[in-house]
Amino acid sequence: TVLTSRLKIFKKKTERWLLGNEFPFDRLICLGPIFRKRRKLKLLKKAKTAFFIDDDNTVRSYVNKKNAAPKAMSPQQFVWVFQNQVVF
Repeated sequence: TVLTSRLKIFKKKTERWLLGNEFPFDRLICLGPIFRKRRKLKLLKKAKTAFFIDDDNTVRSYVNKKNAAPKAMSPQQFVWVFQNQVVF
């Protein structure tokens, strides 16, 4: 599952981008920007999350502080992990 703060009107465009970049996902959830930290945290706690990627450091820090995902990382960190096939 991919969880994003993008507006729902961008869902199809985001799905096409993910597929075009061969990013594996089974579901895309577009939350929108309102109360995103709390909404993401709530969904992360329910999901079986392997890792959490967010470009906003305040959101990553919030998720790490609440232990909602095994590892919250920036997009740059994720690219490095993906390219180097690091396993958590």
